[in-house]
Amino acid sequence: MKLKKIASLMLAGVMAVSMLAGCKGSANSGEEENPVVPTTGIVADANGVLTDDQKEIFSYVGSTNLDAILKEIAADTKNLDEGEITAAYKNFKPGTQDQELNKKLRDKLEGLKANGPKYFTDAPANGKSQSYGWVYTISGKMTQTEAVEATAEYFARYMDNKQNVETVVKYNDAKYNAEYSVEISAVKASNNSNVDGESAWVIAFVVTQTLGDKVVNNVG
Repeated sequence: MKLKKIASLMLAGVMAVSMLAGCKGSANSGEEENPVVPTTGIVADANGVLTDDQKEIFSYVGSTNLDAILKEIAADTKNLDEGEITAAYKNFKPGTQDQELNKKLRDKLEGLKANGPKYFTDAPANGKSQSYGWVYTISGKMTQTEAVEATAEYFARYMDNKQNVETVVKYNDAKYNAEYSVEISAVKASNNSNVDGESAWVIAFVVTQTLGDKVVNNVG
């Protein structure tokens, strides 16, 4: 009876060790990814920095599609590697675009939205709408609110510059009001290879211009 009990205990120990070894092996298998932390409350943070004049032009909105795309491309080490995270970790100023992530974002958006121009001074070619996307990186030392507010305020200056965005555009020899919304999404990315917990906020914007009502000229 004692021999049976000892044998059972030995078998249980072997099984436990095997399970632990299996777990360790599966954790290290496959391509390494940057852990990303999704965020909440960024739309309110972003809209909080807009001036009254800017609110007349656009507002920031959320997008589950953009959230999913940004999480995917920021987690892929081919798009956001250790060196890029380290560089962003040292940068506290918004405006640093990641060109590789920009391209990946626009590639992913194709089919979901019409890919539009970088500038919105003309009407959409289809007479309906057009969009364009940007991705910025900024230091992960900043809080979510600090990173989102700084980048959203910076991007708002693009939106209220008439060289970039016009609120009245011409289409088929007539003038139309142009309406705008800006989707915003943010994730915090880090890499297991980075030392001292280096991380980066990755913040994406997608501007959509929609053709609105025809402008009627008042005749006095």
